[in-house]
Amino acid sequence: MDNSSYKEKLGDQGVQDNLNRFVASKVKGVQNIEDLVQITNFIALKKMNLYSENGQFIKWIIKIAYWT
Repeated sequence: MDNSSYKEKLGDQGVQDNLNRFVASKVKGVQNIEDLVQITNFIALKKMNLYSENGQFIKWIIKIAYWT
């Protein structure tokens, strides 16, 4: 997957909404949620070469959030 396609997936509003909901279910406080979502997005950008196009992107990024 090329960089622009990956960044499109990462920037998709549905992906970000799902990521925010997941993080909000695990941590308390708006600032903590925003921080963890931002960190997760940063890590996902750094690790984009590890993403397999065969997998579901939302599951992949949620796994990153879970382990962050």
